[in-house]
Amino acid sequence: GARARRARRGHHAVPMTRTPSNNLEQLVETQWPRYNQGATFTDQVDGKRRPARAAGEQAVEPLADAPPRTVLDFYVSRYRHSGSAAEWTERICNGQVKIDGRRVCDALTPLPAGGSTLQYVRRPWREPEAPNYVRLLYEDEHVLALSKPAGLQVLGGGVFYQRSVVSILGLLASCRDKGAVPCERSSS
Repeated sequence: GARARRARRGHHAVPMTRTPSNNLEQLVETQWPRYNQGATFTDQVDGKRRPARAAGEQAVEPLADAPPRTVLDFYVSRYRHSGSAAEWTERICNGQVKIDGRRVCDALTPLPAGGSTLQYVRRPWREPEAPNYVRLLYEDEHVLALSKPAGLQVLGGGVFYQRSVVSILGLLASCRDKGAVPCERSSS
């Protein structure tokens, strides 16, 4: 199912080239770093119902009837697809989880009854190989049309967090400055 975790993606300086081709298209390519920058996932938990959603986030499946009591309960019940209880315990004990900005090192730390902000800091990881370019087909002040190769995701997610069209476009000043948002092509 969709997840309601927000992630902050840090892009560092990555070499990028914009090469005109013979038919007025431009090739935009980058060099992927060996490891991505890691990610911070944030959840708002009020202790009574499922975590709140921020504007623009997708809905998730509801949690079980009883709210989780500990940090470990929360992550195991909410994100079981991201690791077993032993894996979440290790992450928490390694200091990769914060409650209201304070690092937690005990997996059995109770969740505050009045609500809290949980953050999981995923360390940088090596992403699978993916194409590192897109072809710009058209660009004006409102629209940017491009063609992407097979194997390159539009949005980062799963094991492909940084290797995506959005990451490549984020390197272009024209997209970064205007807050570009991807959309699907029309079939008509």
